[in-house]
Amino acid sequence: MGYDEPIPNHTGGEPMEEESLRRMAIQQYLQERSPVSIYQELGRSKKWFFKWLQRYQSGHPEWYRDHSKAPHSRPHQTPIETQTLVKNTRLQLEANPYAQVGVSAIKWQCQGLGVTLPSDRTINRILKKEGLIKKNTVYPQGSALPYFQGPFRVQQYLGLGDVPEIMTYLRIDLLIPYPL
Repeated sequence: MGYDEPIPNHTGGEPMEEESLRRMAIQQYLQERSPVSIYQELGRSKKWFFKWLQRYQSGHPEWYRDHSKAPHSRPHQTPIETQTLVKNTRLQLEANPYAQVGVSAIKWQCQGLGVTLPSDRTINRILKKEGLIKKNTVYPQGSALPYFQGPFRVQQYLGLGDVPEIMTYLRIDLLIPYPL
């Protein structure tokens, strides 16, 4: 049984919530029952019982509630100033219809200001979080390029017929991606 699963109470009735199970264990302890009999009857471990006993003894009014398991701080998080700079630089570049707006352009713009930016991947994460990444609507990812029929031989296109002797000798096969 996991900690989050409701477990049947000791009388076999309906399942009890975890918080009420914790309170019941401590109540029984306060009635001077032995810890071993309490945690064995409840189907819990010794570590579980003493964890909640210690929380009860701390005096906090909501000792029976779970604490957040999230980290208390993020020491490696990109500073807010850097995130704002990346966002504003991108918006400034997008204002010019002919400017490039990618990571390289953002880094180049910020180097002119004398600011060192994080990695390309971090900049992309910031842009994605801010909703500034745009889908390519001209050539959507995963679709074939328009009018692409596969590579073909230049000789066929130019109507040369047979491949010149030197190309056969050197095993050269000229390919171009699109019909001209």
